[in-house]
Amino acid sequence: ELAAGIYRNESRTSWPDFRAEYEQKKAAHMKPNTRRETMNALNHFERLVHPKRIQGIKTQTIDGYVAKRRLEPGKKRGDLVSPATVNKELRHLKAVLSVAHSWEYLPKMPKVTMLKEPYKLPTYVTPEHFAAMYGAAGEARLPKGLPYPAADWWRALFTFNYMTGWRIGY
Repeated sequence: ELAAGIYRNESRTSWPDFRAEYEQKKAAHMKPNTRRETMNALNHFERLVHPKRIQGIKTQTIDGYVAKRRLEPGKKRGDLVSPATVNKELRHLKAVLSVAHSWEYLPKMPKVTMLKEPYKLPTYVTPEHFAAMYGAAGEARLPKGLPYPAADWWRALFTFNYMTGWRIGY
């Protein structure tokens, strides 16, 4: 196999062992929200697919997961899980499987096909609401200790967000 160039590491690592190692070495150092979403995606994957060995995860496994996950109920009554939710979970799952591949537990990285999402126009703050927020900034008392009034700080933040479309993350 070595001479022919077809040697593969036949890892017998179980999924629970890999997950424990991943949580200890990788997930423990993630930002809290990223860690929560990654663990949530892994929990859904385990619940629907019941992986035994990391080596057994193939493209068919991922496609089976997507097929089962799409049939589950969504947040709104009567709706199914949205394609955006499934895609978010697939992104996290793909990142985890990429680590498994780089650690040589997974001989071949499975193909992860994202779902098509319906296009939705972004919603913006109306000019009337922006004017109301901008005007109300004069009442702001925080943040304190700046070399300029708090109202100027808020007005600059509102203007920057309004003009660029950026949003404040947490």
